[in-house]
Amino acid sequence: MKVTAENHISEVLAGKKGASEVFMSYGSHCLACNNTTFKTVADMSKKHEVDLKIILEQLNALPDA
Repeated sequence: MKVTAENHISEVLAGKKGASEVFMSYGSHCLACNNTTFKTVADMSKKHEVDLKIILEQLNALPDA
């Protein structure tokens, strides 16, 4: 799966092995919340002041689930 800024966090968690560790490393610890179904990678990046390009590179480097 190719992760984009528009992907919902829940999609990435289901589609990429190790995605939760990447998100948690940037302070996004509420991965079981309902927010993950409508918040995007871009939303998370903005909220936690993470460079979107860097997190997308890290997520896309992970193996598919």
